[in-house]
Amino acid sequence: MKIILIAFLVLYVTQEAKCPPIDQPTENVTHNESAKEINKSSLITETFCKKMSTASLYEKVMQFPLQDMIDRCKLDHNYTDQDMQILEKELRRFLYLCLQNKNGGTGMYSKDVDNLWHAFILHTPEYVDFSNLTKGSYIHHIPKRPNEPQKKDSTDFALFIRNYEATFNEKIHPVWFIDMIEKQQ
Repeated sequence: MKIILIAFLVLYVTQEAKCPPIDQPTENVTHNESAKEINKSSLITETFCKKMSTASLYEKVMQFPLQDMIDRCKLDHNYTDQDMQILEKELRRFLYLCLQNKNGGTGMYSKDVDNLWHAFILHTPEYVDFSNLTKGSYIHHIPKRPNEPQKKDSTDFALFIRNYEATFNEKIHPVWFIDMIEKQQ
């Protein structure tokens, strides 16, 4: 298997192979009356391209310049430099989770992270560039409806925590719990 993968990688690099679009199925299954046969070459290509695409997306999200938005948010909300380091990291992670979610995003559970997201959106040309670079179209901000039931919010938040911890392989940052604590007081 290692030899096949190495040969594929050499072929991929030297032939400048094109990855199929991630959201579209590839033609890797042929139908036969007796059984389905998998074209291993296509399956390896699809798997490799998905992994490359995920890594590339993560890099794009984590490396996109946000300094102007950070400065604006810090000024508008009186955050410290340390606050902004946390908020920047968590906004990037939030946006990455949104982009990975096939259902179109995830809820925002931190007023502070949301403040930085708003500063980003207000820098419209940069936000449009980020959206096009990472998604290929505008990433919408959809506010929570005032009459949405609290139970749905807590169920979604529990799912958000699981996705966050599974994706980043670490416990979720406490900034995501501040609003929950304030709601209970």
